[in-house]
Amino acid sequence: MPDYPEQDLSELEMRLGYAFRDRSLLERALTHRSYAHEVDGQETSDNELLEFLGDAVIGLVMSHVIHASWGGAGSPGDASQCKAKLVSRGTLSEMGSRLALSGFLRLGRGEERSGGRTKASLIANAFEAVTGAVFLDGGYEAARGILDRTYVDLYDELLSRSPSPPAASGDGAGYRDPKSALQEWLQARGHSRPVYTVLDTSGPDHRKTFQVAVSIDGAPFCTATGASKKGAEQAAAQATLRQLGATDEGRRSGSAPDA
Repeated sequence: MPDYPEQDLSELEMRLGYAFRDRSLLERALTHRSYAHEVDGQETSDNELLEFLGDAVIGLVMSHVIHASWGGAGSPGDASQCKAKLVSRGTLSEMGSRLALSGFLRLGRGEERSGGRTKASLIANAFEAVTGAVFLDGGYEAARGILDRTYVDLYDELLSRSPSPPAASGDGAGYRDPKSALQEWLQARGHSRPVYTVLDTSGPDHRKTFQVAVSIDGAPFCTATGASKKGAEQAAAQATLRQLGATDEGRRSGSAPDA
């Protein structure tokens, strides 16, 4: 069976942004069962249990990210729909391809000949297994770190789509894009467009938190935080819609600026 030089795994660690204390975990995460079955005279473990663990870790991290980005807003249905995209087999395969995992996989001869390195399912499984290996080696924060770095643009794309405000009759409620809803609600009442300002950023580079304020007619109105600038803006817009009374919840307790 082919050997996999030490520098190859060091290159993968650079792509992950994580150096393993126990390199054997990474080796196992990259070992397909077809390779493990063909190694003569050696006891070699495949990556299937790490894949099982990684699947659970990715699900937990994505649930955590969604909850933090949306500030606890939205319904379980909204969150499940967003999470389903983040943990789908297609997305996991894409994340594995970003890390070029196919070049590091340890495959048996038959799997190699059948084009295993190009199979989306094997790449997705390897990405889960590598995540599981990082979790065992460094814990939750280490696993969260590699996922945040790999998923960064998907976070911006999906998490900025904050859940819709509670349904109400008219007045901009029911929109899935709170920023658009807020702008239309204000302009319909003679106000200028809302202005979003980043007040603060905190946290490490791979997992920043943004605090954004929204102003109406030059006056600060609401602030919110999010895992991306877009997500924080959407959360601030949604909070403003509630306070203005543009949702059922807001009508019960909020007040609108004078037109």
